[in-house]
Amino acid sequence: MKFQFNNTIKVIIVSEYHCSEIANGAYVKIELIIVALFFSISLNAQVKFTATAQPATCQVGETIQVQFTLSGTNGGDFKAPSFKGFTVVQGPMRQQMQINSQISFSFIYVIKADIEGKFTIDPAYITVGGKRTASNTIPITVSKSAAKTQQKADDATLGKQAEEVIRKNLFIRVSVSKQQVYQGEALVAVYKLYVNPQLALNLSPAKMPSFNGFWSQDIENKEVRYNLEVVDGVNFKVAEIKRVVLLPQQTGTLNVDPIEIEATVRLQVQQQKKQRSMFDDFFDDNRNYKDFPYTVKSKSTTVNVKPLPSNAPQEFKGAVGNLNMKAWLDKTTARTGDAITLKVQVSGEGNLKLLEPIPLNLPPDIEVYEPKTNDNIQITSSGMTGSRTFEYYLIPRNAGEFRIDPVKMAYFDLSKKQYVILQSQEFNLKVEKGSGGTPSVVAGVKKEDFQLIGKDILFIKTGTPSFNSSGKTLLSLIYYVIYLMPGFLFIIFFIYRKKREELYNNQDMLKNRKAHSTARKRLVNAKKIMDKGDEVLFNQEISRVLWGYTSDKLSIPIAELTKNKAIENLNKRNVNSEVIDNLIATIEYSEMARFARESEKMPLKDVYSQAETVIIDLEGVLK
Repeated sequence: MKFQFNNTIKVIIVSEYHCSEIANGAYVKIELIIVALFFSISLNAQVKFTATAQPATCQVGETIQVQFTLSGTNGGDFKAPSFKGFTVVQGPMRQQMQINSQISFSFIYVIKADIEGKFTIDPAYITVGGKRTASNTIPITVSKSAAKTQQKADDATLGKQAEEVIRKNLFIRVSVSKQQVYQGEALVAVYKLYVNPQLALNLSPAKMPSFNGFWSQDIENKEVRYNLEVVDGVNFKVAEIKRVVLLPQQTGTLNVDPIEIEATVRLQVQQQKKQRSMFDDFFDDNRNYKDFPYTVKSKSTTVNVKPLPSNAPQEFKGAVGNLNMKAWLDKTTARTGDAITLKVQVSGEGNLKLLEPIPLNLPPDIEVYEPKTNDNIQITSSGMTGSRTFEYYLIPRNAGEFRIDPVKMAYFDLSKKQYVILQSQEFNLKVEKGSGGTPSVVAGVKKEDFQLIGKDILFIKTGTPSFNSSGKTLLSLIYYVIYLMPGFLFIIFFIYRKKREELYNNQDMLKNRKAHSTARKRLVNAKKIMDKGDEVLFNQEISRVLWGYTSDKLSIPIAELTKNKAIENLNKRNVNSEVIDNLIATIEYSEMARFARESEKMPLKDVYSQAETVIIDLEGVLK
């Protein structure tokens, strides 16, 4: 027997049995089974489900045609892959073809490459004869877009050219009044902003220098004015953005840190031509504009700080300049327990704001309290001038005539290049016995700072006392309480005095405890300035309030306190990062508010409220 299927496979079966020997029914059955078997083999051999892509490599943004083809039969329940990394632009489109009696069905997609890289398109699935069939995977390579690569190169070139143009037309210069000074000698640093008048720009608040190694004090500049100055033959608008008095606290070579200002500069850009820069017509009448970010930063300059001579007298506590001193008592006669004021005033030119109270040599019968400090100091371009006055409150405890030694202090005279000792006259004080009551109240000194001096003398009865046991235990208890109370009060008073002495001996602890009350007083002063509408003086006062409070709470001298050091120490004390950010942001705003545009300025009451909130938040943590 001979069978043929689709002209592709020929099968010849030769029976070993003669037809007469096999029943007709059995012969036909075998024939049908063999035909079905080979028809099935032929059909499976013809079913193919393939995936192709044209092209297999492309650039970002280009399209690819992906085709899934089922050959030899029809199927259903087609499921396409996800095409991760590509966007389907078109599809699916269904197509049917027949070649030499061979039927095929196709599903066509057009996809666009989104990003560069090597990708694999996952198989598609289709059901044929109840069986799920998968196509092959397709590798696709996507490279950078030539246009984008060129655009990035053009942007890089444009950015470099823009930076060069801006650098020549926008810059900050810093100058110092002295390049070589003694430790503690004042110098003045001036920062000036230079802007080409034809340059369009927008400035953000500056990042102020930290002045590490210096004590610094801004010189007030209520209004920023631009003047014209010629630099290398080009007219520039010049504004003084900061003038500061610096007192070096360390020796050696110290850096006067730069100021940084973030700027957005709008330049006129044209299409690039042969042998021409994109900015050749920078100031021409061109209608193509582009904004460029730029950081304006002054160069740092150095100051050589020489150490003071080593032969300093015992009375020297760091005063430098050209100074005078005088001292006086408000009265020379008093009663025990009365308050007497001794004032010591240091005046002249020098580092007056860094002067510490001058130690006094007093008789043991006279008690002295922590002095009040009153300043009348002006910060000018030549440095620091004026006076600092210390008010000491003296309380004589016993009657008599007392001699108070002269007040002595030493300073380093910059003109003579040597130490000079200043000395007041000696004081004679006559003290008479007082009434033993409460001492006079001194302004600025709390009443509880004074010890009550007095004694009670009880009348002593003579004769034989009579006792009875009435059983009134309450009266007995009151008696013992009254009897023992002086002893308890003495112990409490002794501990109080001891703690107070420790507190006054530890200046850092004292400043820490008084930081909040001091800040509140300064805020009251800032509010008065705010009510007057003096914006520049108000922002300067807010800056002083926050720096002073932070310095007192962290026990870091203001001369050594920087924003980075403040952040580091506050983080060590587990202060919330949001509170730290608010503190630094308020300081930076108050320091640069006068340079901000009107549209960027905050209302003064909002700045005041923010500063008040920062201090309250910090006080809750820095106990």
